[in-house]
Amino acid sequence: MATKPKYEKKQAPIPASMAPWLQTPDLYLAGRAATDGTDELAVQMEAKWGVGRLRLLVSDEWREKFDRQRRMYNEAIDRGSLDDVRHEAKRMTAAWRKLDAEATAAGKSPLAPEQWEIMNEDGLEVIIIVRDELDAINVARNNRACTVYSLAEVGRILAAYPEIAKIKHTFPGATVTAARRKTDPVSLSGNENYEDDLPF
Repeated sequence: MATKPKYEKKQAPIPASMAPWLQTPDLYLAGRAATDGTDELAVQMEAKWGVGRLRLLVSDEWREKFDRQRRMYNEAIDRGSLDDVRHEAKRMTAAWRKLDAEATAAGKSPLAPEQWEIMNEDGLEVIIIVRDELDAINVARNNRACTVYSLAEVGRILAAYPEIAKIKHTFPGATVTAARRKTDPVSLSGNENYEDDLPF
């Protein structure tokens, strides 16, 4: 009885421009393990000091060293080996921590949470809008009776009201004075004040 020939699964050719550390799934995962922590630290430092601000709070010498290290880190990601990525990720992490320490030692102040406050329509609740989730946490720790929304949350809420976005886009300068969801005329759910007689 003739056996069926075995077919090997063909792999797509690897682009010549792809960095060595991206050429297999295992290499990619190992590289991401190294870069994810460094990138998360960068997010934390920018939330603390402001985007692009920390490097301006230190001496020219440390600014140059930081910028040079950031260039080497980006080059390792763009075209380096796994060892390159791991090496530069560690150095980039150290660079962020060094600038943080230098700015603190120089008496520089981190960004204070920016917030905007309004009362809700019935005047019973303070609503606070902040830039991001980190600011929301810091404001919530002030032990005030309030509801805090980040800008991202406001964006998601507005996405639930596409009519508002359409009006604002169509009529620049238009002001929202009220926002109400449409009630399904077939359903009485959420419309307890419906008083018309049914036609049957």
